Amino acid sequence: MSADSTTTANAGDNSNTNTNAQQQQEQQQSTTFEAITSQEALDRVLAQRLAREKSKYADYADLKAKAQKYDDAEEQNKTDLQKANDRAEKAERRVQELEGQENRRTLAEEVARDKRVPVHLLRGDTKEQLEAHADEILAFRGPQGVVNKSGTNGDDKEKATSSVAAGRERFAERHKKPNS
Repeated sequence: MSADSTTTANAGDNSNTNTNAQQQQEQQQSTTFEAITSQEALDRVLAQRLAREKSKYADYADLKAKAQKYDDAEEQNKTDLQKANDRAEKAERRVQELEGQENRRTLAEEVARDKRVPVHLLRGDTKEQLEAHADEILAFRGPQGVVNKSGTNGDDKEKATSSVAAGRERFAERHKKPNS
């Protein structure tokens, strides 16, 4: 071995020896009790104890800064992820809403066709509700029958051209003067 290698090896051995000696001294101090008889001795013991505690947390500020950076990055990622999730949920709700409207419209058209009532008068969300409302409309309308496109109720004797004209004719019939 060269002289430099020997010197480096000896220096490493010396530092290990010093560290081991310090550990042994601390163990002896902790296992054997020495009464503190002066303020200076108490200050020295407290200073040693504080130094050991401070050395445990010497890199605490660095670790805290790293942890804060990590938390900030996680928060940013979470925010982006949360935004994406919110958009997806909104889109899903909109699709469900549109599907519901389409289903309701289809049901209303079917009931209107079966019951022969105008689709725009029907109210309800389920087929049962729509049918019940159609039955109420039919009961309110009474036994008049279905009015065709010409404005008549299917009876060829009454040829009203509009609902206003038909109303005038009915009013005139009901309110005929007895002397005329």
